[in-house]
Amino acid sequence: MAAGDSPPDERRRLARRVPEGIASEGAIDVVDELFPEDVVARIDPLGAAGRRDEFREPPRRTRGAASDLEATVGGVVAEGDRVAVRVTLPGTRRGRVVGVDPTGESFEVEHAVFVRFAGDEVVDPGGRLDAVGLLRQLGVIEDPAR
Repeated sequence: MAAGDSPPDERRRLARRVPEGIASEGAIDVVDELFPEDVVARIDPLGAAGRRDEFREPPRRTRGAASDLEATVGGVVAEGDRVAVRVTLPGTRRGRVVGVDPTGESFEVEHAVFVRFAGDEVVDPGGRLDAVGLLRQLGVIEDPAR
């Protein structure tokens, strides 16, 4: 199959593997399976991770801080070579998260994952994490609604 010619259902399945494999299973090998070595991943507002080996570290830290993290996919949309995945990430603070000591309290953060494929490889991964919502739940910033 030519680059970019993967069937839409296969692209949806592969795109789900990113949050489900990495967040839920802690399967960092999903990065090696789906991403080329020179990929640059962008997760706003966390910034960019260069090459594939640099992208492994943030998920490792997150799994260390919230080992019960579980990605729940709320929807997947595919258009051409691009796929968007809506994800909810609930977990429990058992380690330091964004410099905040563990409390044993639960949190739940929304995350959107956007990927572009070339064949079966994720060549342009990105995402948007609700960092403000997470920081509010961690008690780092005050919730203006309270």
